[in-house]
Amino acid sequence: MSSSTDTKRKRPAPFPVRFSAEEWAQLEAKAGDMPLGAYIRAKALGKQTAAKTDYVMLGRILGLLGKSELASSLCLLAVAAEQGALMVDDDVAADLKSACADVQEIRLILIKALGLHS
Repeated sequence: MSSSTDTKRKRPAPFPVRFSAEEWAQLEAKAGDMPLGAYIRAKALGKQTAAKTDYVMLGRILGLLGKSELASSLCLLAVAAEQGALMVDDDVAADLKSACADVQEIRLILIKALGLHS
């Protein structure tokens, strides 16, 4: 009769690797927000790793988007087109509405990427 440990599925043994303090720091910097073990595994197996999030750049983009008042300007153009104050055909009106939706989507994506709430 075999014991229960014989019937259990064995996991592969871990593969220990030693890194110098400098190498460790480089790996942590390259891993960014990704767990270090997952980053090393992905690199060793030639898999893609997630891009490092640049929160400063995302914040600047979000600030510029708000400062430009692009969304409100597009919205005003769309309203003027709907009211007939701006002479445009149906295609231009549809393009204005689409542009408004695109700007709103960009804003929401940036807010989500920064971990903020709208």
